Amino acid sequence: MRKNILLSAAAALLIGGTSLYATSNKELKAIEHADVPIHHFWAFGEAPDHLTKQQLEYLKSVGLLKKHAMLSKEMKKLVHKPNEASKEVTAGLVETLKAIANLEKKETKAAEKHLKIASEFFEKAIKKEPALKLIPVDEDISLVEHTITLDDAKKIKKTALKLLQENHPQETIDLLSLLKNQITVSTTAIPMDLYPAATKKAYEELKKGKKPEVALQTLAAALDTIVTVEVVVPIPVLVAQSAILDASKLPKNKGKEAQKLLDIAQNQLDLAQYEGYLSKYDKEYKALSEEIKVLKKKAGEGNIIEKDYDKIKSYFDGLLTKMHKGKKKEK
Repeated sequence: MRKNILLSAAAALLIGGTSLYATSNKELKAIEHADVPIHHFWAFGEAPDHLTKQQLEYLKSVGLLKKHAMLSKEMKKLVHKPNEASKEVTAGLVETLKAIANLEKKETKAAEKHLKIASEFFEKAIKKEPALKLIPVDEDISLVEHTITLDDAKKIKKTALKLLQENHPQETIDLLSLLKNQITVSTTAIPMDLYPAATKKAYEELKKGKKPEVALQTLAAALDTIVTVEVVVPIPVLVAQSAILDASKLPKNKGKEAQKLLDIAQNQLDLAQYEGYLSKYDKEYKALSEEIKVLKKKAGEGNIIEKDYDKIKSYFDGLLTKMHKGKKKEK
């Protein structure tokens, strides 16, 4: 199962800013990090040993290690943990792909062998989890972050509109890509009510002496039943949630500090809205913004306790739960 972590050139490994809640770009010290295994980024929160000592010290000094841990935690929520059934299905899929390669070379007997093994794997998986309709067989994780302010985002959109009006579509696309600020998880799953049946059908066609092209057509149709679901989680929403959680841990006499964190949360929600991530969640965005106003007032009065944050925490949980459902990717 692949877990490829791709960072944009702009973000690279070290993300601009001086704290978890940075709202402006800072010039970064030059640090050699070409040997860092980027595919381990999702585990940085628990495995800082993947970083060199120099890199680890730098991340701590600018407050970014906490951010890596926060993003790591979110990624782990999105990744499906393989169970025995998914392992069986993945093995079955591999066998069908081998069969397809055999059929393309007219190697009928070898294809029969692989299809028989594939069917056996699928039968085992169905016995283990008969109610499961979709079983994940592959995941692709990407993280793209551009550390920009809300004002930066507004300028980018304004400039992009001007470029488009002047007939510079490619430059517009490049500029708007700076508004991409997200974790994306694409999960590929096999529908167990369709794919195994097609595999078995292809095997039976070969056993009956039908041409390899017939079985190939059956397997090609089976591949079309594979589903890919994409989940996109905007990083500003995660940063806003983290700011709220930090504010909730402050004592009553730290009202000003709480207000600053609440301002950061609102700023990041506004950024997510401006970047287009909350256009489908206008109701949730408004509810979060209203609750932040209530909490700021309480914090200013020095009359806020951790329990007062329960409502806004539940709002964030609800929003992220909806985002985690994802959407089916068009083929």
